[in-house]
Amino acid sequence: MPNDAPTVPQLADRAADAIRALNHTTSSLEYPGDIYSTVANLKILAQRLPQTCQQLAARFTQLGHDGHLRIEPGRGDLSDAQDQAYHALYDAVVAAEAMGQALDRAHTALEPIGYQD
Repeated sequence: MPNDAPTVPQLADRAADAIRALNHTTSSLEYPGDIYSTVANLKILAQRLPQTCQQLAARFTQLGHDGHLRIEPGRGDLSDAQDQAYHALYDAVVAAEAMGQALDRAHTALEPIGYQD
């Protein structure tokens, strides 16, 4: 029986496509309530990204410990590249946490605002 579940890269691609579509449609929002709801959902997305990045870093580290990593010839030192990738993923954790906090503040500020004709 074939596994029809999407792969991790496919799920990330779908998420990127959803954000691209969102970028093309946000100018059509008419009501503050729609902006409030959109910010709430983006806040949730941002709050979930740190876990994803942490898990990617952990899996990447495990692959290194298991000896499953190599670097293309002429592309530098594997150990340096591993360190750079690992630290960049944790920079992404910090950035996503900051984004989640900022979106939470925006969500709170938008809550009492309504539309007036």
